Amino acid sequence: MFPLHERTQRTLCRVVFFPLCVLPTLWVAWWCVSINLASRSQELAREWSRSLGLDISVVKLSYPRPGETRLHDVRLVDPASKRQVATCPLSTVVHEDGTWKITLQRVDIQESSLVALWRTIIKSIEARSGSEPGAVRIVARDVSIEGGERLFPLTKVVCQVRPHRSGRELTLRLQPPHTDEADAIRVQSIREENADGGQTRWRFLTGETAIPTRLLAGILPECVHLGRHCEIQGSLGWSSTTGSSSGDFAGVVSRIDLARVTSVMGLGKVDGRGRLEVESARFQGAALTSLKGNLTSGSGSIDSKLLRQLDLLLSQDKHSSFGSEAGEIAFEQLAMDIEIDQDGWHLSGTCDDERAGALLVDRHEVLLRQTAEQASRPLRHSDVVALFAPQQSPWVPLGEHTGWLLRHLPWMPSSSSGERSEDEAASLGAGRTTQQR
Repeated sequence: MFPLHERTQRTLCRVVFFPLCVLPTLWVAWWCVSINLASRSQELAREWSRSLGLDISVVKLSYPRPGETRLHDVRLVDPASKRQVATCPLSTVVHEDGTWKITLQRVDIQESSLVALWRTIIKSIEARSGSEPGAVRIVARDVSIEGGERLFPLTKVVCQVRPHRSGRELTLRLQPPHTDEADAIRVQSIREENADGGQTRWRFLTGETAIPTRLLAGILPECVHLGRHCEIQGSLGWSSTTGSSSGDFAGVVSRIDLARVTSVMGLGKVDGRGRLEVESARFQGAALTSLKGNLTSGSGSIDSKLLRQLDLLLSQDKHSSFGSEAGEIAFEQLAMDIEIDQDGWHLSGTCDDERAGALLVDRHEVLLRQTAEQASRPLRHSDVVALFAPQQSPWVPLGEHTGWLLRHLPWMPSSSSGERSEDEAASLGAGRTTQQR
């Protein structure tokens, strides 16, 4: 060590003090102030809003440790309807090993905004590779979906989005209260890009848990026609490409509001709670291509005019034992095996073993029945549509309700039934001539 003069030492200390002490102190002070400015919160909120497609507001940001950001009082709003989608009082964001890890506490989701939430999920899976962050893992605890009442509470929700081959993969695990992770509801979606625009495959597995169909209205709009309290349990999957989609279902649809369903179809009123046990069902777009299962309902009531029309349809007769007077007729049980395919409707009553072929019964008599011979012949789809024909008219009006059936029934018969295809067309045009009243 060589000796330094005292004046030289003081000069050297002053020179070193400024870059090594003053500048770092000023930089840290500026950083502390800047990250707590409201403009910083707004900037991050705008960045995340662009990624999610939802408007995000954050009251406060904090940084408890390096690489970890805490967001206080987070609100998500649908920019189109300006409705609040969800709220979360505290969330934590960490970027680790190339993955964004987000933890949410006490999340409240509004049922009226589920469509916007599903739109966000679909956007995240259909984002082209490189347009969004590589991988995201979200863990939400104490989640509730509210719509006037607490619709569907969840103890834990785990959502993960990651790259998959030429696209992206989303996995979603929903854990209801008092269930293990092994019994959680599972959702998987895989998006693969190709020259034709890409394909998206979805699969829902509910396990032993029945979930409200209202939760799926954002991706399956037809669910709203099943009633507010309807539930679904089983396996549901579908695949969609540009301009087309197809899928399958096996499971149970319970607590079906029959009054709502028949109202949508315009058939008249059937009051009761239905249960449909589906062995297999396939659909192409919005049209049902095949269905095999069992439909049951407890006590309820049916419009007398509709009962008369059904009696004429099942018996293929010109006369019915029921009058045409308006009113409701009570029933004790509705039960039938049902199979729908391209050839028509195959129905078999299962109400009572002692009364073979009974589809609808009350306490004292059979209201609707099909004989073994009648059950062996499928009802043509045109015969079902002919239920809409006005009295004393062989023509079926093409209106809102008949249009709904035309869009949802498998009209194209099998290739071996070319002759029958002509009969279908003639029957649809001429109406139900065998059932004129």
